[in-house]
Amino acid sequence: IGCKVGCKTGAATGWTCTGGSNITATTCGAICGDGLRTVAEVCDDGTNTNSKGCALGCMGVMAGWYCSGGTPTTPDVCVT
Repeated sequence: IGCKVGCKTGAATGWTCTGGSNITATTCGAICGDGLRTVAEVCDDGTNTNSKGCALGCMGVMAGWYCSGGTPTTPDVCVT
């Protein structure tokens, strides 16, 4: 997850990838705070802080908030 098709031209949108060679694997991770919710994130409201509804690290929703609508091309919208 995270590589573009064929894994030869870099990271897919919303992901960052490092490493990778003939003998080592590429490591990819979601970019929390970019406003693009990938399958590795619970939500992504466009920040990587505990301020707009998604918890720090995009791994949960803050208490008292509800987030929805996030996709690989759009951010979550969070309301209290």
